Amino acid sequence: MVGYFAYDYLKYGKPKLKLTNKGDFNDLDSMLFKETVVFDHYRQKIVLIANVNPAELDESLEVAKKKLKNLRNVLAGKERFEFEKLELKSSLETEFSLQEMTRLR
Repeated sequence: MVGYFAYDYLKYGKPKLKLTNKGDFNDLDSMLFKETVVFDHYRQKIVLIANVNPAELDESLEVAKKKLKNLRNVLAGKERFEFEKLELKSSLETEFSLQEMTRLR
């Protein structure tokens, strides 16, 4: 699981502080990925992580090993990654107009 707890999340543990969220960030956000590439800045290393299903451990472990090997090869430039085609379920809406966006540069 990858995510963050915003500073304002503290309001749930310390209600006396009466913190109010004035930004556009959620108090917390978390995501679960099948595979994850982590860069450890301290050790200057890349760590590859794949999830396994304990109910089907042997089979799931073999699938995870293959995925990690493929991911390693993609990162090393030995293989090309093919993205799965996705369909949008709603229309895209921008937060900024073209004029506002060009001003932000």
